[in-house]
Order: sequence, then structure tokens, then C-alpha cells
Amino acid sequence: MDILKIRLLIIFFAVIPFLWCEEIDPEMVKQNLIEHYTRIETYQADFQQANYWQELDLKLNSSGKIFYNRSYLKLQYEDPEGQFLLLDSLYVTMYDPGSNQAIIASGSEIDIRPLAIISRYWDNSLLQSLEQVNDTTYVSLKTANDEFIDLVVYDNRILELIYADLDKNWVKYRFRNERINAKLPTELFEVHLPEDINLIDNRQ
Repeated sequence: MDILKIRLLIIFFAVIPFLWCEEIDPEMVKQNLIEHYTRIETYQADFQQANYWQELDLKLNSSGKIFYNRSYLKLQYEDPEGQFLLLDSLYVTMYDPGSNQAIIASGSEIDIRPLAIISRYWDNSLLQSLEQVNDTTYVSLKTANDEFIDLVVYDNRILELIYADLDKNWVKYRFRNERINAKLPTELFEVHLPEDINLIDNRQ
């Protein structure tokens, strides 16, 4: 190899660390997400979910479809079949046909719509890390209660969300096959429960 080629290789390898160390503006990442999701009136996608409980060393996988608009969020599970979670502005309803049980509760801590996640956590958490690999951005936030929120962002879209609590329990959602602003039928967000359901009402 001649001297010129050797010098070019040295320059090439010397430049690589600077390319990977390009600084990312977290405020710009956040604002780009907000601008993208503010334009979304309806959203639907396939999702995969994984839950882990540290004390039991138990991991469960599930999957289904997610639908939401400005008023409702619904997770319609295909595995386990028939389960659903429906969130409106006041309550959350969780139904499991396997146990013929439903729970209705107050609060919206389980709202995984991106604008809700950003509003609840981004400005109230410590930014632990912000890394960009090719076109994908990895964001890690730590709350005042030592909870962690990790986001995988591509093209101003959240493709993966991980929530971990202080006890190292965690839940992960991955989204694919997104459809934006397609019409969602009203009946999709209606709740119809069996008459003999074991209903646990925790509304306050």
C-alpha cells in the first residue's frame, strides 16, 4: 500500500469518532415529536408487549392492535385473545374473558399516547442519555421516583416504549404497521361486557 493510501486511511479512521459524537439537541427531538403527533387525529398499529416482574422472575408476552384518537385509547389484544384495555378521559376499563373479570378504575397513568408520555415525563424527568445511531434516536429519562422511560424514535415517531419502575419491573411496547388519520368507527370504543361479569369497580 503506498503512502498516500495509508494517509487517507488514517484520516478516515480519525474522523469516525467525530461522526459518532455528533451532539443531539434533546429539545429539538422533543419538539419534533410534539409537532408530528399534534397532526395526528387517529392512530392505529400492531403492537407487541412484554411485561416482566422482578420478584417472580416472570416474563409474559402479548400482542394485538392499538387504536387511539383525541378522546380514547384502546389496546385490543389478539394474544391473549379477547382481552382489551380502554381508556377515556375519566376511566380505564380492563377486561379479561379468560377469568370473566373486568376492572374499572380512575386515572390515566397507563396512557401511552406519545403526547401524554411527553407531557407527563419529559419535562419532569432527568435526561439520562440521548444517543443517535444512523437515523434512530434512543432517549432515556429518569423520573423523581427513580422510574425509567426509554424511547426509540425513528422519523419523529416513537417505535418502542419501555417503562421500568423502582423495583425493576418493566413493560415494553413495540409498534409497527402504523396507519395515520384513518377513520376509526365509533363502536370501536364502546364497552360491551357479559351480564355475568365479575366487575371490580375502583372508581373514586
